[in-house]
Amino acid sequence: MSRDKTLVANFATLMQAREHCRASGNDEWLNIHGCVLERLADNFLPHGSGIDGDTILSCDDAGWRERFFIHVDFHHMNEHGFYDGWTAHVLTVKPTFTGIAMSVSGQNKRDIKSYLYEIFEHALTQTVPDETVRQYYKDARS
Repeated sequence: MSRDKTLVANFATLMQAREHCRASGNDEWLNIHGCVLERLADNFLPHGSGIDGDTILSCDDAGWRERFFIHVDFHHMNEHGFYDGWTAHVLTVKPTFTGIAMSVSGQNKRDIKSYLYEIFEHALTQTVPDETVRQYYKDARS
């Protein structure tokens, strides 16, 4: 039986598991869940094509049940194909019953906010195979 879930559903499950581990003082599994969360973010969140800096998932805030944050730096190019600066953005993601609600902060240079919204919405709502998550757990425990 497959238990495939979206990336955002996996994030929520792992954040909840980490909260339980933190409350019970289970540092071993707190770290294991953290490793799986980090690996999912590294492998399934967009990077490249201007998203050339770090993409950081921020989930240790007390309000994670309502929202979490993705910090993204975007490397812009001008019309001649030369890099001409960076903009910093924070995506606020709110899981909903029907998917996600998301907003993008930061400067809207060359309408970058709509681009970031589109590619991160796609990434967060993609299905992650359960076998991939199980392999990440296996790797984190070894």
